[in-house]
Amino acid sequence: MNKNHLIASLLFLLLVLAVFLAGCSGSQSSSGTASQAGVSGAATTAASSSPLYQAGDILENPKSGSTSAILILSYDAGTDTYTRAFIYPNSGGSWGYRMDSSTETMDRPTLEKIYTQKITNIPVSQVPIGTPSPTATPVPVTTVPVYTSLPTTVTTATTTSASGAAPMIRSITPYNGFTGTTVSITALTGSNFVSGATVQIVNPGDQSNISASSVSVVSGSTITCTFAIPSNATIGTWDVYVTNPSGYVGKYSNGFIVNQGTSTSTTANTTTSSAGPTITSISPTTATSLQHLEFTVTGTNFVVTPTVMLTNGPLTINDQMVDTTTPTSITVWFTIPSSSDGSWNVVVTNPGGATATLNNAVTISG
Repeated sequence: MNKNHLIASLLFLLLVLAVFLAGCSGSQSSSGTASQAGVSGAATTAASSSPLYQAGDILENPKSGSTSAILILSYDAGTDTYTRAFIYPNSGGSWGYRMDSSTETMDRPTLEKIYTQKITNIPVSQVPIGTPSPTATPVPVTTVPVYTSLPTTVTTATTTSASGAAPMIRSITPYNGFTGTTVSITALTGSNFVSGATVQIVNPGDQSNISASSVSVVSGSTITCTFAIPSNATIGTWDVYVTNPSGYVGKYSNGFIVNQGTSTSTTANTTTSSAGPTITSISPTTATSLQHLEFTVTGTNFVVTPTVMLTNGPLTINDQMVDTTTPTSITVWFTIPSSSDGSWNVVVTNPGGATATLNNAVTISG
């Protein structure tokens, strides 16, 4: 009887010990789970991107043919935006000056996507507003290369010294022509044009400049002239040059397009070169001054990467960047300047020179 009692007592003690050990294991497991849950809950937040540019940086869009650039005035971390202004080169080629006090705010990601090339940095306070006055001191100016006729070699004109301001070119109408034809330029607009000025279009891949005839300096801001485009001229974009008698030179990069000689067809609202692109629509169809907008152009026969511009008489707004292109669609960015109210045509030019125009496609208001 005593032996049975002893066995029962040992079994009871073993049962108590098993319960105790099970409780410790559960506590430890619970503690481990809580600890692990605490670790997984401590998520870290990725640091926000820092601005690439600072006040005083002068930036260019390498895909744009514009002679102007932008000046970063400031960056606001609270709204993640830049404040910018357009800046233009001085007559000697240095930067620069602002035509007016207009500024524009643009979100950081968009600006850094479009303006990828930094030229230099200058103090914002040292950038004057308004076109610089002519200096009385003669300034050395190197004229543009002057090409002789094929097949002779390239020669360069002599460096000259002159006083006065360099001419500045803002637009040319019409902005294109066909090989083997004569084109009458009804409005070459800009500033600082002087009686006796000469006009040329130059293509670096062509060994012969095309000099204008019948050049008439209507005013300090308007020139009319005529170009006889040879049948073997290089197809594509050409730079426009105006040279004053003083030797000062103004350049409008990619301002004129030479197309392969062919006829054009005109409908009520669309003009296209044969075998070239066509435009059916653009979205949006309205914009306001100082906006930076993305547009979608739809049509046919688009070729990577086209040039897109808005035109209104002698005025042009060049694209800031062509983002994507398919045979039927183009995504393009435009920065709308101030004082550009009215109806604007959209013009698409393929790399081969073929063009299409959709008239009165975009309405701009103040």
